[in-house]
Amino acid sequence: MNTNQILKTGLLAVGLMAGIGLVPARAGDQTANKLKMVSGSISAVDVKSKVVTLSGFWGEKSFVLGEDCVLSQPEKKQTGLADFHPGQKVEIGYSEVQGIRVAGSISLEELVFAGKITGLDLAKHNAVVKSGMSSRSFTLSDDVIVSMPANAKAGPGDLALGNRVRVIYESPKSQSTARRIEMTSQQYIGTLDGISPAQRTVTASKRLIGGKTFHLAADCTILNNGKLDGHLTDLHVGQEYQLSYETVEGVNIVNCIAPVPSAQAKMEQHEGTARGTAPAN
Repeated sequence: MNTNQILKTGLLAVGLMAGIGLVPARAGDQTANKLKMVSGSISAVDVKSKVVTLSGFWGEKSFVLGEDCVLSQPEKKQTGLADFHPGQKVEIGYSEVQGIRVAGSISLEELVFAGKITGLDLAKHNAVVKSGMSSRSFTLSDDVIVSMPANAKAGPGDLALGNRVRVIYESPKSQSTARRIEMTSQQYIGTLDGISPAQRTVTASKRLIGGKTFHLAADCTILNNGKLDGHLTDLHVGQEYQLSYETVEGVNIVNCIAPVPSAQAKMEQHEGTARGTAPAN
């Protein structure tokens, strides 16, 4: 075999290997393999131009959606660019070619804050949630979704001081806006039958159903006259209460006890909320 035949055979072999991916492509031939990742808050979305602008500590960056850009949001099987809006936190996978950032993927990152409600003013669409030493104020969006365990139907009116919640929020213009509030505890309304300070337990019952025993969590909140600093001594046998609790291995652990207002008090509270005078503690 002469030299020319050897060269032709070698080039043919290299060509075949490159065709099946055994030889690495030259730099710039496979930009998809060099995706960079960045997280930030959306500051603008242009659906028509397919451009998303992201803001972060580095300032603002714009990304043009590639033809096969993958869009994803939790709890949504199908997502379009119109489902993204300012204030949402996202992670973008992109390639940068000659100064143009081409997005190959955009994934929504949920912002979550969990704690108990320490301030609530439905008239002003505001809730304050505390976790440890940290508190955060949320504006309730007009279409805020409120959910309860066991798929029970709920709305903003079911929220109450002391409730433990998980808030999924966005932060347009640095304002925390709640989009979804998950009440993480079950609710039990019954008449208080007994109190045991030594055992830190209370028993409550429903008419014709029977009673339950509840063990007080270490940080159980007891509402007294609309305040969160109540004690066991403020509870009264024979009065109706709402208990927020979780069940662990058959043990009911209560984390909030609140008196159920009378029909008259409910009416006054409703009128106060309508006038915008409902207190926020």
